[in-house]
Amino acid sequence: MAQQVVQADTYYTAEMNGLDYEWSGNLWINPPYEGGLIDKFIYKLHESPVTQAIVLVNNATETAWFQTLASTASAICFPSKRIKFIDQNGEPGAP
Repeated sequence: MAQQVVQADTYYTAEMNGLDYEWSGNLWINPPYEGGLIDKFIYKLHESPVTQAIVLVNNATETAWFQTLASTASAICFPSKRIKFIDQNGEPGAP
C-alpha cells in the first residue's frame, strides 16, 4: 500500500532484501529493528553513494549503528509520539 501512495522509482520489499542491491540517490529507509540486522542497513547506507536519506529507526542512541548514523546526519528528529502508519483501509494503524 505504501508504494501506491509514494510511487518510488525503486521499491524493495522484505522478501527482496534491500541489502542485496546497490543504493544511490535519495532514499527513505525503514529497516528491520532486529539487532544484528538494523546495523547492516545503517552501515550499508553509510558506505553507499546516497545524496540524501530519511531513515526511520527506533531511539537507540547508545548503539554503535545509531552513532554511525548520527555522525553523518544533517538533522535528527525525535517525534513526540510513536508514528502510526496507514493501514490497508487508509486509516491510522497501531504503531
